[in-house]
Order: sequence, then C-alpha cells, then structure tokens
Amino acid sequence: MKTPREILFEKHRDAEAKLSQLDAQPLAEYARESSRQKTSTRALAHSWLKYFWSEAVLPWRKIWIGIASAWLVIIGMSLTVNSRPGGAVAEQAKVDPQTRTVLLEQQRMLAQLLEPTAPPVRLKPATPGPRSDARLQEVYV
Repeated sequence: MKTPREILFEKHRDAEAKLSQLDAQPLAEYARESSRQKTSTRALAHSWLKYFWSEAVLPWRKIWIGIASAWLVIIGMSLTVNSRPGGAVAEQAKVDPQTRTVLLEQQRMLAQLLEPTAPPVRLKPATPGPRSDARLQEVYV
C-alpha cells in the first residue's frame, strides 16, 4: 500500500518538468518590477493613507463628527466674543483710585509675608557632654 506522501509525489511529478521549461528571465524581471512598485513613495503614501482611513476614520465617524462640531462651536464663540466692542478688557481698565490703592497695599503686605527669612543659627555648648544628651545640646535661636 502506498503512503499519502508517495501518492502526492506521483501526482505532481509532471509539474516539475513544466517548471523547468519556464524561462528564468521573465520571472526575474517581474520580481524587479514588483519591488520597484513597492518602494515608490507615492505607493507607500497611498497605502498608508488608505490604512489610516480604514482603521482610524471609518470606524469612528460619529466621534470625529462630534469633535469637529465641538471645534466649530468653540471657534464660533471665540469669534463672537472677540468681535464685541469694549469687551472685558475695557471694563477692567476702569478701576477707581480707592480700589487701586487697596490692591497695591495688599500686594505690599503679601511681599512682606513671602519675604525669605534668615536660617536659624546653631549654638554649640562649650563643653561636650555625654552621648545620650547629644540631641538636647543643639539649641536653635
């Protein structure tokens, strides 16, 4: 009885003869041409854009539409706010003198509070004591 391997070899023995009849030159030209097409920048850009479109845009069309509409609303609001004459900047410029003096005084007080202080000075005792009292000997002024 024949094994499956022997049966397959008998079926495909004539294919080996047909392959040897083929000329190697056209196959080599075809391989060179296909490699040139793959490395062209236009083909790479086109394949990348096609992949990006199919993977990033098409599945999430509703989300992209929502983001685009939110940006349109933001742009529209910023255009309407900036186009008004005498906006918030003009209102801030009209500060009465009393309020200005109070604000300046508060700034001065804040600067005094945040002013850096000198580090504490360590005083060491003249005579050394026992080691157990070492923590108690450092006095901060």
